[in-house]
Amino acid sequence: MLIAILIGISIPVWIFPLFSNSHKKFTISQGMEQEFLSLYKENADVNKGVTIQLLSFYDNEADTQAGIFFDMAILNHTDEPIVFPNAAYGLRIFTPDEIILEWIEVIPNFPLGDDATLLMPKTESYGPNTNNSFFMPYVAFDADIPNKLRISVFGIGQITNKTYIAFVDVSRGE
Repeated sequence: MLIAILIGISIPVWIFPLFSNSHKKFTISQGMEQEFLSLYKENADVNKGVTIQLLSFYDNEADTQAGIFFDMAILNHTDEPIVFPNAAYGLRIFTPDEIILEWIEVIPNFPLGDDATLLMPKTESYGPNTNNSFFMPYVAFDADIPNKLRISVFGIGQITNKTYIAFVDVSRGE
């Protein structure tokens, strides 16, 4: 009976972080979408060959004991290895300013590393042996974090030299 009580108590505590990614998305105008894509190479593959799986997202630092802002897995659906410019998979974070029709980059003070990261072909799941995840802590930001964010990554196909971009939109505290 004691084991059942311990399991009954510990399972919800263990499962809760897995389901903390019930983030809200936001909508953006077509003009802003075009503006975002202009930040990258023309004819890039967007959210097809590479995608982001948001594993956890916390609206504020008080929601997480570990101080994690977000945790994500990068998935490669292509037949080629993809080279990312750093250990954070070429992470760039933006917030939309629809008044001036620009994306403002939110730059973390967290070192993203200089060594390239290689993601093997058909890495389409997340797990302990896939080495395709990355997390960003709240302490990586000096200023207030905007409510609307576009979390993006980019890499280059090792065979085709094609640019791959993936992004996910999240909305905090709204």
